[in-house]
Amino acid sequence: MPVSQVAVEWAFRLFLGREIAGLESGKKTVENLCKFQNEQALAEAFVKCDEFRLKNTQGKGFSKYIECIEPHEVRKRTLEGFDPSARIKISAFGNCQVEGIGNVIEACCKGAHVKSYHIGVDANRAKLNGKAFASIINESDLILLQGLDVVNTISKLYTGSEKRIRVIPSITFNGYQPDNDYVTVKNFPIMGGGLGNYISILASYCWNHGVSIENTLEMFRDEVYEHLGYYNYITSSRNGLIRLGQAIDFPMPELLLKWMSKGCFMHSINHPKLFVLADIAYELLRKNSIEHSRGIESYVHDQLADSVCWPVYPEIAARNSIGGSYLFKRVGLPNSLPEMINLEEFVTASFTEYNKYEKGSLQSPRFQEEGFQSLGQFIKQKKISQKSKTNKNPYSGLSESCFWRKSVAAVTPDSLDPVVAPLQGIGREDRVATAGSCFAQHIAKRLSTEGFNYYFPEDGSALQEEERKERHYGVFSCRYGNLYTTRQLVQLFDRSMGRFTPKEGAWQRPDGRYVDPFRPQIEPAGFESEADMLSSRSEHLACVKELFSKLDILVFTLGLTESWESLEDGAVFPLAPGVAGGAMVPSRHRFRNLTAKEVADDLELFLLKLQGVNPKARVILTVSPVPLIATYENRHVLVSNTHSKSVLRTVAGEMVSRYSNCDYFPSYEIITGQHVGNGYLEEDLRSVRPEGVDHVMWVFLKHYAGKAATASKTSSKRESEQRSAIERINDIICDEEIIDKTP
Repeated sequence: MPVSQVAVEWAFRLFLGREIAGLESGKKTVENLCKFQNEQALAEAFVKCDEFRLKNTQGKGFSKYIECIEPHEVRKRTLEGFDPSARIKISAFGNCQVEGIGNVIEACCKGAHVKSYHIGVDANRAKLNGKAFASIINESDLILLQGLDVVNTISKLYTGSEKRIRVIPSITFNGYQPDNDYVTVKNFPIMGGGLGNYISILASYCWNHGVSIENTLEMFRDEVYEHLGYYNYITSSRNGLIRLGQAIDFPMPELLLKWMSKGCFMHSINHPKLFVLADIAYELLRKNSIEHSRGIESYVHDQLADSVCWPVYPEIAARNSIGGSYLFKRVGLPNSLPEMINLEEFVTASFTEYNKYEKGSLQSPRFQEEGFQSLGQFIKQKKISQKSKTNKNPYSGLSESCFWRKSVAAVTPDSLDPVVAPLQGIGREDRVATAGSCFAQHIAKRLSTEGFNYYFPEDGSALQEEERKERHYGVFSCRYGNLYTTRQLVQLFDRSMGRFTPKEGAWQRPDGRYVDPFRPQIEPAGFESEADMLSSRSEHLACVKELFSKLDILVFTLGLTESWESLEDGAVFPLAPGVAGGAMVPSRHRFRNLTAKEVADDLELFLLKLQGVNPKARVILTVSPVPLIATYENRHVLVSNTHSKSVLRTVAGEMVSRYSNCDYFPSYEIITGQHVGNGYLEEDLRSVRPEGVDHVMWVFLKHYAGKAATASKTSSKRESEQRSAIERINDIICDEEIIDKTP
């Protein structure tokens, strides 16, 4: 489906840091960009365009602000060898965000003097002209620029300044405030509700269509937001910032995770809170090796908070597990208390402003979205404008799946289907990858036998089949072995992308052979030397990079919270040192049981990073039903197992609620639920019986592959038992099994 006008509008803001040049003059541009089939293609077009990639030698996005007749030669001094004790001069150019960044830098870096310039505003006030601008560039030790078109202009007109230029991101994010936008009348922005030119798209739509104030207030509700797609804006906003961060080499996934952990990090769609600007300032100083303190944002005035502040509507806040309200903050006088207005006051004030114009004259690309185009019909069908006078039991009318008696107690154990609303199905051409604990191997094998496009870039196809199996090729999509923890997963991603190189070297076994600490059992015979191990690891990580970049669907099975890590750099191993090689050294290694927050942060960081390199990727999370084989905690293994699985299941649910491209598949519930007792476990109460695997894969294929509900019933009990024996002995590889065999 072609992208919408609003997607194009936000692409201009995210990637170019500016608005489209008027609805009429920019109509042709909008029409052309709307031909892209998805947001990923649109984003790639912006990243590759001349204005964004510095190919625009005329600097159109900025030259209009600078009266520069001739290029200026400026000093070629760089920051190399700069004395931190000296007073460094920094100039920052951009939008309203640069002043906050400059204030933080000046406060946290004693040797810094920062002058910030709001491009456009300062130009209009005649603070910038060719001569003055050249002087500023010439005297600056560091030049911070917002927008790559600005970078190109400066570099072209002021030769010698290139090495002192640093690009800073312009933060635009409407995930928490999707109703906040701009509206025009005949290409001129209008005001509304006493909030300047920040407008409620929903309220302005209602006024355009003659809806009363009372009925407009009824529109601010969950089902309308769902229809308008407001809950999906969080994903597109995250993706846009991640792509922008990639383009200017800024660690946006890590920063986004930090910001989102604090709730809504925006005062409005393009006014970040000060801690966001502070993190940008700290990252700039870190990358330039300039000494500075942190935590200064607690004591620096947040100037953007003095402006309009848009609330996170309670329904949207609930979807993101943060606080919300319908209180809007107006611009107040300096040193005065903020003036807050509620939703009714805001809508009333907005309509008063709109009444200056003709009905239907308000214009916005947002009105062309499918949700707004069909909103009138939706209102009629749902009778939104009429307040409900009935007081039904909230459970009335819910589906049978919501009731234990109907959906669990009343069905036979082997026909229970706990999946209700899965994500988009798996196509035959979709590249499906698997990773995680040993239970993920069951899914991998069954997908292959069912004819799906099981994706494994590291397949060992040049080897004989027996050797492939012995050396663990095809067990997972790449030869990374079991990834029991979320920390392993995110570190594997960073290692494959060249962003993390662990300090831990090869582990030597008692027989003198070497193993890779991060996949200690993939070579049964071990490596002859550490150099051989490193060479194999390099080839492996190249395949992993290809995997993450090209996969369509990743099925990841969460297995454990208990782990062992290096004290040197936090690198996490699948097994404790000394189990499959190496030796436990207390000064270098430690046990770590990841908390629920750490597991959530790891998994969320991975999802953000994966979106950055592969925006189309979908992730299906499962929790392994296989219990811990041992615990290092001073408590019973049963208690540790319950704790670990509870944490993993809770985190999986949180990720599904936050990420629209993430789904949860209940293999854990199918195998361990009360409906089956221990019927799906072998005598050791750990290994999953073939009937259990069949049940899991029947439900999986039914919902994700459109298979008939009887798909798993075709194999007899004897066939299942035979397959179980083979799988247990030869195929299912669990690194932790070696713990039970260690003397």
